[in-house]
Amino acid sequence: MDQDMARLGAALKATRLARRPKLTEEQVAREVGFSRATLQNIEKGIASTKVTPTIREYARYLGWTDDSIERVLAGGEPQLVQDGDKETGGEATPPPATLRRHGESAPLPLRVVDAIESEGALVDTALIPLGEDATMVLLVKGRPGATADEVRASATPEEVLAAMEAYRRTLHPQMRELATDQEQSPAANDA
Repeated sequence: MDQDMARLGAALKATRLARRPKLTEEQVAREVGFSRATLQNIEKGIASTKVTPTIREYARYLGWTDDSIERVLAGGEPQLVQDGDKETGGEATPPPATLRRHGESAPLPLRVVDAIESEGALVDTALIPLGEDATMVLLVKGRPGATADEVRASATPEEVLAAMEAYRRTLHPQMRELATDQEQSPAANDA
């Protein structure tokens, strides 16, 4: 299987590098919504021993058909989505995922759109201001079939705190530094 994943990674990388204009690792990671290290691991075939939603998301971003991953793992070649456009040779260029509000669109990483559109009860949402220039959007969803009340009742305060700490560790270094400064600030502790 490791050899198959290496073959898959190489095929994904070849597709990325063949695109014109060429897609950089940084651009893909930013647009798809995962780290550059994750992208590099996928392309080396060491990200996972099985096909993950992240790998499928990357393949869709590159314009692969839904069955292309299985084709490559079976020794074949990926197939690009065809949209009938003769000028681009029929290859579809997937647009970034978007949500629409009042006719405007905001690009979102595919993993965020997938999470929003996934089955499961919407349990809670919050908008947390991050200074004057940004807002953090928090969305809590339950597993498919669970009601919002069941989800709320199932998480202990300790589990919620552990999840918040896990999130804090994933923050961008500047945000992590800000969170640490806030925790150490005497004014923050007095509040």
